[in-house]
Amino acid sequence: MSYEQIKDLPPPEFKRLCGVHIATFRRMVEVLKPGLVRTGKKGGQPKLSVDGADLPSHERHHNRQLAQLRVVGEHINRRLKIFRILKEEYRNRRKRFGLRCNLIAGLLNYELALFS
Repeated sequence: MSYEQIKDLPPPEFKRLCGVHIATFRRMVEVLKPGLVRTGKKGGQPKLSVDGADLPSHERHHNRQLAQLRVVGEHINRRLKIFRILKEEYRNRRKRFGLRCNLIAGLLNYELALFS
């Protein structure tokens, strides 16, 4: 299910589906939104070739651009999972989950800005 489909659910139902309170989820989305802002066309599916035929150069170029965007996203996911907050079950106080997500995202944003 997409966020658009479940955002209007009552809080207990939302927590059952997502595992976190809706307020915490919204705070997490606010933290991640700056990284999601992109200009131009957003994503899409790669073009597939027909059996036995090669793709035209503009479609190959489109596929490479999509792959480059996906690689960046996967690298960010990897860096977040290093902190094990997204990798495993969160076993600490639930009240602090949003704070820790904000701190980790801030650390990663700072590190990315530092080395860019």
